[in-house]
Amino acid sequence: MMSQDKKIRIAGIIEESIVDGPGFRFVVFTQGCKRHCKGCHNEETWDLDGGKIVSIDEILNKLDENPLLDGITLSGGEPFMQAEEMALLAGEAKQLGLDVVTYTGYKYEELLDSN
Repeated sequence: MMSQDKKIRIAGIIEESIVDGPGFRFVVFTQGCKRHCKGCHNEETWDLDGGKIVSIDEILNKLDENPLLDGITLSGGEPFMQAEEMALLAGEAKQLGLDVVTYTGYKYEELLDSN
Protein backbone atom coordinates (compact mmCIF):
# COMPACT_ATOMS: atom_id res chain seq x y z
CA MET A 1 0.00 0.00 0.00
CA MET A 2 1.35 3.36 -0.99
CA SER A 3 -0.34 5.99 1.16
CA GLN A 4 3.03 7.47 2.16
CA ASP A 5 1.76 7.64 5.76
CA LYS A 6 -0.77 10.38 4.91
CA LYS A 7 -3.31 11.19 7.57
CA ILE A 8 -6.93 12.31 7.48
CA ARG A 9 -9.32 13.86 10.00
CA ILE A 10 -12.34 11.65 10.53
CA ALA A 11 -15.50 11.78 12.59
CA GLY A 12 -15.77 8.01 12.63
CA ILE A 13 -15.85 4.72 10.77
CA ILE A 14 -18.48 2.06 10.28
CA GLU A 15 -16.66 -1.12 9.30
CA GLU A 16 -19.74 -2.94 7.96
CA SER A 17 -22.77 -1.15 6.52
CA ILE A 18 -25.58 -2.05 4.15
CA VAL A 19 -27.23 1.40 4.11
CA ASP A 20 -24.44 3.69 2.83
CA GLY A 21 -24.27 2.58 -0.78
CA PRO A 22 -24.61 -0.61 -2.79
CA GLY A 23 -23.62 -3.89 -1.20
CA PHE A 24 -21.59 -4.47 1.93
CA ARG A 25 -19.57 -1.32 2.68
CA PHE A 26 -16.86 0.24 4.83
CA VAL A 27 -17.82 3.86 5.62
CA VAL A 28 -15.44 6.69 6.47
CA PHE A 29 -17.09 9.84 7.86
CA THR A 30 -14.70 12.72 7.36
CA GLN A 31 -14.56 15.55 9.87
CA GLY A 32 -14.96 19.19 8.86
CA CYS A 33 -17.37 21.00 6.60
CA LYS A 34 -17.81 24.66 5.65
CA ARG A 35 -20.87 24.11 3.43
CA HIS A 36 -23.46 23.64 6.21
CA CYS A 37 -26.10 22.32 3.81
CA LYS A 38 -29.72 22.76 4.80
CA GLY A 39 -31.05 19.46 6.10
CA CYS A 40 -27.60 17.99 6.79
CA HIS A 41 -27.91 14.84 8.88
CA ASN A 42 -24.31 15.01 10.15
CA GLU A 43 -24.01 18.51 11.64
CA GLU A 44 -21.73 17.11 14.35
CA THR A 45 -19.09 16.63 11.63
CA TRP A 46 -18.92 20.33 10.71
CA ASP A 47 -16.31 21.32 13.32
CA LEU A 48 -12.98 21.64 11.47
CA ASP A 49 -11.04 20.78 14.62
CA GLY A 50 -13.26 17.91 15.80
CA GLY A 51 -12.91 14.21 15.29
CA LYS A 52 -9.56 12.48 15.27
CA ILE A 53 -6.57 12.09 13.00
CA VAL A 54 -5.91 8.62 11.56
CA SER A 55 -3.48 7.32 8.99
CA ILE A 56 -4.74 6.19 5.62
CA ASP A 57 -2.68 3.02 6.11
CA GLU A 58 -4.71 2.21 9.22
CA ILE A 59 -7.92 2.44 7.18
CA LEU A 60 -6.47 0.42 4.31
CA ASN A 61 -5.40 -2.34 6.69
CA LYS A 62 -8.97 -2.58 8.00
CA LEU A 63 -10.30 -2.71 4.44
CA ASP A 64 -7.90 -5.47 3.53
CA GLU A 65 -8.92 -7.55 6.58
CA ASN A 66 -12.54 -7.94 5.45
CA PRO A 67 -12.98 -10.07 2.31
CA LEU A 68 -16.77 -9.56 2.37
CA LEU A 69 -16.63 -5.84 1.50
CA ASP A 70 -17.99 -4.66 -1.84
CA GLY A 71 -16.80 -1.08 -1.45
CA ILE A 72 -15.90 1.96 0.57
CA THR A 73 -18.12 4.99 1.11
CA LEU A 74 -16.63 8.42 1.81
CA SER A 75 -19.04 10.68 3.63
CA GLY A 76 -18.81 13.58 5.97
CA GLY A 77 -18.35 16.21 6.97
CA GLU A 78 -17.24 17.08 3.49
CA PRO A 79 -14.84 14.57 1.92
CA PHE A 80 -13.69 17.07 -0.72
CA MET A 81 -12.22 19.32 1.98
CA GLN A 82 -9.55 16.60 2.15
CA ALA A 83 -9.63 15.85 -1.57
CA GLU A 84 -6.01 14.79 -2.04
CA GLU A 85 -6.17 12.35 0.86
CA MET A 86 -9.59 11.00 -0.16
CA ALA A 87 -8.36 10.47 -3.73
CA LEU A 88 -5.40 8.53 -2.37
CA LEU A 89 -7.65 6.41 -0.15
CA ALA A 90 -10.11 5.82 -3.00
CA GLY A 91 -7.32 4.81 -5.39
CA GLU A 92 -5.88 2.33 -2.92
CA ALA A 93 -9.38 0.93 -2.23
CA LYS A 94 -9.84 0.42 -5.99
CA GLN A 95 -6.52 -1.46 -6.03
CA LEU A 96 -8.06 -3.80 -3.43
CA GLY A 97 -10.96 -4.44 -5.82
CA LEU A 98 -13.47 -2.24 -3.99
CA ASP A 99 -15.84 0.28 -5.53
CA VAL A 100 -16.01 3.82 -4.17
CA VAL A 101 -19.03 6.00 -3.39
CA THR A 102 -18.68 9.59 -2.17
CA TYR A 103 -21.40 11.66 -0.55
CA THR A 104 -20.78 15.39 -0.90
CA GLY A 105 -22.60 18.70 -0.60
CA TYR A 106 -21.02 19.92 -3.84
CA LYS A 107 -22.69 19.80 -7.21
CA TYR A 108 -20.71 18.00 -9.90
CA GLU A 109 -20.20 21.25 -11.81
CA GLU A 110 -18.74 22.94 -8.71
CA LEU A 111 -16.15 20.18 -8.40
CA LEU A 112 -15.21 20.55 -12.06
CA ASP A 113 -14.83 24.33 -11.63
CA SER A 114 -12.51 23.92 -8.64
CA ASN A 115 -9.64 22.61 -10.81
